[in-house]
Amino acid sequence: MSLCQSKNTSCGACCGIFNLDLNKEEINDLLNLRTSQFKSDVDFKNKWTIAEYRKKREIEESYVLRKDDTTYVCPFLGFIENKKIGCMIHPSITGDPLSQNFSFYGSSICQGYECKNKERKDIDLIENLIEELKIDSYYEYSNIFSDHITLSLILEFFNSCGYDIKKVLFEEKDLFLELLNYKFKKGILLNQTSFEFEEATELSILDRLLFRLSIDLKEDIYKRLLEISKNPLRGF
Repeated sequence: MSLCQSKNTSCGACCGIFNLDLNKEEINDLLNLRTSQFKSDVDFKNKWTIAEYRKKREIEESYVLRKDDTTYVCPFLGFIENKKIGCMIHPSITGDPLSQNFSFYGSSICQGYECKNKERKDIDLIENLIEELKIDSYYEYSNIFSDHITLSLILEFFNSCGYDIKKVLFEEKDLFLELLNYKFKKGILLNQTSFEFEEATELSILDRLLFRLSIDLKEDIYKRLLEISKNPLRGF
């Protein structure tokens, strides 16, 4: 298991699929179409069929609006297992360590890229905790794990109140998970690509978190956050 391929599902945000201006159902339909076409058209013994598949898909998908014209959308992302998406030309599938050279970025970048969340030193603790959300959809999973900005704000908020990650997971686990999952309640910050960055601001960490998740001051979750901020851990 890894952050990219969890026990029940997987993340494909870095492949650009969520850069397409499509809703959840449309993205799912596109991934099914890619997978079906790939299985039908590609023969690993005839490498030219891989290049031909990419060319055909890029032409067909060029008509789909992008949220960001500079972010590439790789057509090799598809279903590799029942509920898991992944690279259909990954070496573990093709048996060729350089098979991803048929992609836009090439093998070295595809295999070497680490998103900001994967780079976190405590990501194993966070990953194990998120398993408790029992997410079995690549869409929800990708939109949580690729959103490094929201995760950073949550961790930074707790840290500003004297909590390290272990303390958060021990004493405020439910709140931590609620904040991570909060975007789906509001229907915001969806279709992440893992390449986003937070604009500079002079707002406090609490205000940045409230703004990021569109938390209203009348909501109970705000009152819980405010209480923690007013009562930091002793010795902090």
